[in-house]
Amino acid sequence: IEDAKRFFHFSFKYTSIILLPIVTLISLYSKEITSLIYGETYTTASYFLSLIIIQYYLIGLGSLVLPSFFNGLETK
Repeated sequence: IEDAKRFFHFSFKYTSIILLPIVTLISLYSKEITSLIYGETYTTASYFLSLIIIQYYLIGLGSLVLPSFFNGLETK
């Protein structure tokens, strides 16, 4: 059980370290990203991108790690 606890801690920590800054940058620069990809005609799409990206902050709560962790546990 100690190995499982250590695995969960490391996987949670590293997914948060990698993905949360990316999500924050996308949220902050959503207007620039949408105008770069789609042009100036879709400026309101940046608001929707900001709303959609909010759900990825749940990664910080372990929502990405938990399903993989529990699927990998062996049952007796």
